[in-house]
Amino acid sequence: MTSGWYLGRWFGQRCGARLSGGRGWCRAWALKGKRRCKRHGGMSTGPRTPEGMARTVEAMRWGRFRKIKYLHAAGWKAPAGRPPRIPDRLRRSVIEEAENELAGLDLETIRMAEPPIDEMSEAERLADLDRYGVVLLLDVLRLPVGSKNRNRTAIRLAWNLADIRDERVERGDKQRGRLDELIEDVARC
Repeated sequence: MTSGWYLGRWFGQRCGARLSGGRGWCRAWALKGKRRCKRHGGMSTGPRTPEGMARTVEAMRWGRFRKIKYLHAAGWKAPAGRPPRIPDRLRRSVIEEAENELAGLDLETIRMAEPPIDEMSEAERLADLDRYGVVLLLDVLRLPVGSKNRNRTAIRLAWNLADIRDERVERGDKQRGRLDELIEDVARC
């Protein structure tokens, strides 16, 4: 009375594939040693050749592209993957170099200062923005591990600060240093 396909039922796992039209999940028994029934890919071996694997990856990329395009057209937020993470070694290096560059300056004064922008030259304004950006980046990099969006905020600040510092180097106001390279590394995370 026990046939070959019936023996797979003793395994006790249902297929669980999503059915179309919101009808729920497949309740068929999964094939022995598999997680899906024969109708939902349980008998599939997957791609065997490098060309087949490349086609599968390309189909997955195209499917994700279509989904994101649909979400944007509908005005919904599209998932963007895992947030970037700044390595601890890079974080410590930036903090150390920024503290060396700002040595002798009162950080609280820089944070709270509202300079008279109308009376400043362009070079002074860029230098002031540079100092202020370094202080803000230092504050964000020092945040504890559980702080919300600490990496995203630091990367955004580093991106803006890298532009300001590049502008100052192009104008000849300052020379490129190690902190510039580290800030660009943070911006690329």
